[in-house]
Amino acid sequence: LAGLVNLSRYHFLRKFKSTFGQSPHAFLTELRMARAHGMLQHTTQKIAAVAFECGYSQQSHFTAAFRRCYGYPPSAVRRR
Repeated sequence: LAGLVNLSRYHFLRKFKSTFGQSPHAFLTELRMARAHGMLQHTTQKIAAVAFECGYSQQSHFTAAFRRCYGYPPSAVRRR
């Protein structure tokens, strides 16, 4: 991303964080979690399929990231 806007990696990271209030990694993780949450609410896909579609290769990694983000596991979204 830094190369696309002709900035050094570190300068890009500082500018991104000052603009969005978080690192690019945290920003993308938040977007992925929001998409996953919506998919869990509105589709009948298995949790592993949602994880894969949102860019996670392992359901366990997805579940841990989801729990860190929302405070509950993805299966709780399905139960609601």
